[in-house]
Amino acid sequence: MLLADRLKAAKATFGDRPPPEFIGGVGDGYARGYNFTSDRALNIFQYATVGDLVVVSFTARAGSSSGFSWGGMPFTPIVDGSANNDPAYYVGYRFVQSGDANPYFSSSDLIALSVTGTVFRGASSFVGTTAYASGAPPTVPQLTANASLWLVSSGRWAETTLPETPSGYSVGASNSFDGQSANDATSLQSYKAESLSSETPSYTGNLQSWAVLSAFI
Repeated sequence: MLLADRLKAAKATFGDRPPPEFIGGVGDGYARGYNFTSDRALNIFQYATVGDLVVVSFTARAGSSSGFSWGGMPFTPIVDGSANNDPAYYVGYRFVQSGDANPYFSSSDLIALSVTGTVFRGASSFVGTTAYASGAPPTVPQLTANASLWLVSSGRWAETTLPETPSGYSVGASNSFDGQSANDATSLQSYKAESLSSETPSYTGNLQSWAVLSAFI
């Protein structure tokens, strides 16, 4: 290889790298947060290996007055509205390390909980997020960042219909929890693997939901 080619390779930008690869997604629902135990953990490790990116999100009808904590593997919060009501919500991520196990709650009193998790290979870092948005549809602001993986986490409450997938995105994981007395919730993760310097998710429908856009490289 010529010296010029070596220098070009050494200075490769994010756009020259292949986007992270989607490996798989899982979802589950629970009447209460304390039902999300180690024996009903989210089965992330049917897909994940050390080094993979795992993103988790959840929607619930009633937030946890006592807070919550993760078992199995710790997550770095992207947004945390777990103490809110209608909805309670959360998005977090983790690059899998040796010794991690399938995630669950070690404590929580969340009501009507819908959880999703996605696994991506080849990601290296989190680069940015938008603020929480809610509406029919949610108006997710533009996120300006050099990224190659764009992930919209969203959910609905007191409903069993899933949120809309943004235009140009693929479904990574979904769950619809059908509880009693309108104690229902849904969770959806949609992704776009494309090298861009900014992104604004768009919708064609008018379903009420919450949404957050996160970016990785």
